[in-house]
Amino acid sequence: MDIRCDATIQVSLSPREEKLAIAQGLMDVSLIGDGDPSSPDTDKLWRLCGRSHMSLADLVIGVKVSADSDRLGLLGWLQEEVKSQCAIVKESLNQGCS
Repeated sequence: MDIRCDATIQVSLSPREEKLAIAQGLMDVSLIGDGDPSSPDTDKLWRLCGRSHMSLADLVIGVKVSADSDRLGLLGWLQEEVKSQCAIVKESLNQGCS
């Protein structure tokens, strides 16, 4: 039996967080993937959602991802990457408030 998972990964920012992220230039910085086709992260993103990188702005809008049964592990990888990168962004936003 083939399994297919389609999902949207979306990050929510408070108005204050979004304002700070824009002011600090964090919205368009690549969080995941660097656009280099030989990069493992870029390869994984291409296979999941046809992108070479993801920025905070992309994640606020929402990114659609799809995986067949042989790529379901990539969804877990992406979820962990998003969590990790958003934690870094949150820390940067909090430092910007100090």
